[in-house]
Amino acid sequence: QTTIVQMQKDGTYRVVYGTELDKITGSVKLSVVGYGRKTQEGDDTLGGRSATELSANITRFNQALTDDATIRHISLVGCNLDNPTDNSTSTYAAQTLQNLKKIGVTSTSARSDYVAIGPDGRKLTSSTGTDAWKHKDSKAKTHYSFNELTGAVESRVYNSEGTLVRYNGKHLADNNSQYQTNIVLQLSDNETVKNATNALTKKHPDNSYIAKIDDNGKLTVYDLNGNEVNLNVNGKYRINVVAHGSEMTAIGAKQLATHITDLQTKLRIEQTEQGRIALVGCETDKPSSSGTAAEITSLAQLVAKRLYDSGNGTINAEVTGRTTQIEVNADGTKTMLTGGTKTVYS
Repeated sequence: QTTIVQMQKDGTYRVVYGTELDKITGSVKLSVVGYGRKTQEGDDTLGGRSATELSANITRFNQALTDDATIRHISLVGCNLDNPTDNSTSTYAAQTLQNLKKIGVTSTSARSDYVAIGPDGRKLTSSTGTDAWKHKDSKAKTHYSFNELTGAVESRVYNSEGTLVRYNGKHLADNNSQYQTNIVLQLSDNETVKNATNALTKKHPDNSYIAKIDDNGKLTVYDLNGNEVNLNVNGKYRINVVAHGSEMTAIGAKQLATHITDLQTKLRIEQTEQGRIALVGCETDKPSSSGTAAEITSLAQLVAKRLYDSGNGTINAEVTGRTTQIEVNADGTKTMLTGGTKTVYS
């Protein structure tokens, strides 16, 4: 299932091994192999090609494939094509991906170290290029893909345990949260919701917990290793209520407020400082079409009203919602569509 193609900078090519291009079908992974070099101006090149020139070559290659074959991922196999510093991230793989979005490419990868190919075909990396060669050094490889909400190219680097350690060029340090306790109330087993839960808890792994409600209505709180825990929450806390906005709407404000108050009771929260309850779902603060300016019209408003209960309920916690679509990024930050707003109720 391997085809080797040699291509000149002008786009002419020949197949030197394997299936002819017009006979290939299915999803194609393309490995582009060449010397990674910098020009006198400091720009990255692969095989003497800029990102624009390489994109043109790959587009020419794609034209030789049939409609039954699609290039999804491109591995850029060359030395030092990614900048590992905190201040910037290499644009070569990102620009290549952006240029090739129109032909169906969804991801690229590049390496921040020297690269060598062993006799068995394995990729090896080294920070010096002379010794200490490593196989599958995850931290030397950057993955690029499109943000599902904004369409922008984003980058990720993982360590050997699969933990995200760099996102969009920034190393993820052990940031101190302003909250002493972070709890995610996961209301769905949908894959997107589970990914959002994992990202939110891994942002502050030392003080984060996951709460779930089973089919029988039992509420349980877990640490990040999956162990059931009993907490006594003191000080400032945050509850991220995570589900699709449509799922929260189906649950309804009354039941959502009940879930939140049940969780607060289980956490044995001492109201020493103001907490925050964030409804992390799309359009949780979008006014209903039937409402008027004088009415309570959004889900977040309705939840807040029930929690505050005219001063008899959860009076020492803010409630937040958003007017538009939202995505939880891999580093636990949240992104809204342009023009969206976050509303804080208190």
